Amino acid sequence: QQGYFNPANLILSISGPVSSSEVMSVIEQNFSRPASSTKIDEDAKHSISPNLKQTSFRDTLKLDKPQGALILGALIPEIDISDRPALALANSYLNERLSFVLREEKGLAYSLGSSIITRKSDNKNAWGWWEIYIATRKENLSEALEGIEDILGEFKAHKFSSEEIERLGNAISGRLMMRNMSRISQAYNLGVGEYYWNNPGSFNRISLDITMVTTEKANEIVKKYFSDIKHNIVVVE
Repeated sequence: QQGYFNPANLILSISGPVSSSEVMSVIEQNFSRPASSTKIDEDAKHSISPNLKQTSFRDTLKLDKPQGALILGALIPEIDISDRPALALANSYLNERLSFVLREEKGLAYSLGSSIITRKSDNKNAWGWWEIYIATRKENLSEALEGIEDILGEFKAHKFSSEEIERLGNAISGRLMMRNMSRISQAYNLGVGEYYWNNPGSFNRISLDITMVTTEKANEIVKKYFSDIKHNIVVVE
């Protein structure tokens, strides 16, 4: 605990109508105890092993409940940091297709979605974890997996139009700005940006960069990161 609650490891982010001198006074009163010898290794805290090998597997977890689930996960070991906005845009399109086909057309999903979590590994690169999930009844699991695989095949072959890029980019940017309206969200995003990206302004930066993604970049991203990737699959029955 002494290593964890260590001033040298603490990121304190504040957003509100208060002067910096007043904030510093409170910080000095409450966080001025000496730092312990335990400190985060800045070079290793978010990195993955360069020798980590990707494996493809399928496993089943039996819970004997009426509701089942599918989780498809894949490691993206190296991502150019400048590609993050286009990755977010491509993933947004995939989410739209999953929702439209599996929830609206087929009525299979209680909840579903695709997410790509990225973490910085050095000044130019990041790595990511791509996960697709769906919660549905156990008897629908095979159909749901087949539907996801069909949508992934379509996604990998999809060619974005300029109209799609503009619509998706504006929609994502709008959602991000809405999430950042409250003071607590602003403070949270400052801290997360500093911790994961060494840049407290990274949230606002990616909100803007998403609206500047080109059609060529989006199509390049799909081919670059998604064309050959295979998911590990966990089935919950």
